[in-house]
Amino acid sequence: MQSNKPPLIFDRKAIARCRSKASSKIDNYNFLHTRLAKELYTRILPINTQLDDVLVFGAHSHKLYKLLLNNIRVHNLYISDISKSLLSNNKIKLPDNCYPVVADEEILPFAKNSLDAIISNLTYHSVNDLKGALIQAHYALKAERPIIFAIFGGDNLRNIRNLLLNIETNIIGGAFSRIAPFIDIKTLGNLLQNCGFNQVVVDSEIIDITYNNLHDAIRDLRGMGEAGIMLRNNPPIRKEVYKQIKEQFIINEKGKVKIELLYAIAWS
Repeated sequence: MQSNKPPLIFDRKAIARCRSKASSKIDNYNFLHTRLAKELYTRILPINTQLDDVLVFGAHSHKLYKLLLNNIRVHNLYISDISKSLLSNNKIKLPDNCYPVVADEEILPFAKNSLDAIISNLTYHSVNDLKGALIQAHYALKAERPIIFAIFGGDNLRNIRNLLLNIETNIIGGAFSRIAPFIDIKTLGNLLQNCGFNQVVVDSEIIDITYNNLHDAIRDLRGMGEAGIMLRNNPPIRKEVYKQIKEQFIINEKGKVKIELLYAIAWS
């Protein structure tokens, strides 16, 4: 008998540890989250529905909180992250109607029909059960209320993934899965519909980030709290493999890391 449970890819405890470790210097590495905060906000602005109780997943950047609190009539704003340290490291003083909540997207601590909006700033990509998380979000939302989020898309890091695959295969005769899989735009749209959402809109954006060397790219990844979060215990990359990856990253990829972002909005 086949299990309907999704495969366990991410170590959720490790994610909390990585984000907590990164929390003290997060402002040096949250450029992507800050950019996405502005993008998400532009998608919230046209919404005419009163947003009294709003949940925001992701404490990497305070930009989204400030935009919401300063420009939209939000009665209660719940800021949630799996890392308590990342939540408490916020550099702005939160107003009385802003509540930090340590929570996992896969175990949503909100009652049925209790929220007017759920917003995720780049957190859903590392849950093991995205369908289950979205079903819980639908359960917690009031009728005809939005979920809005940014998530890494299927082409995210594809050039780096292929580089790793080709070089490791050529040198040791096989390759390990070192970069997590990401959801594609069609699958995400279908998944939201299957979870009970309607008026689903998903669009994609490709961003190229150029680095002087591979070390700087890995530094940013660690600084965001995104390194070492997979459950699979792969052996370390061999020195000769890593040496070629560093060289080919500059020669073939011109130091570019390709990021695909999906923006989704759907209604309960």
